[in-house]
Amino acid sequence: MSDSAGSNILHQVASRAIRSEDFRGRLKGLLPIHPYFGSEKRTDLEMDNGSAGDVKKNDMFWRLSLPQGSNRDYFGCNFEYAELSVAEWSQFPAVTLFVAGLDLLERKGSHVRRIRREV
Repeated sequence: MSDSAGSNILHQVASRAIRSEDFRGRLKGLLPIHPYFGSEKRTDLEMDNGSAGDVKKNDMFWRLSLPQGSNRDYFGCNFEYAELSVAEWSQFPAVTLFVAGLDLLERKGSHVRRIRREV
């Protein structure tokens, strides 16, 4: 279980665990709450004129967090760029996800649900 940026870390740990012989199959589920994922693609809410200040602040946090020269499509920010095969995704533990309906990042968190359902 984790919240915000911790949910991103939780996802990264789970991605590595399913590749590890020692941990494969031992991780039963994840409970991310308001996950802090990003991407270069903007959501409708991010494009809304009233969100400009929040988007600018969010972009600054990512610039401070990501390796120099990386953008928000770096695998540590945008889970869609994680180097996981279809077989590895199929071993990914169950996820129960909580997102806040009015949160600027709600669409990115909801996107996790869509991706997980497709696998």
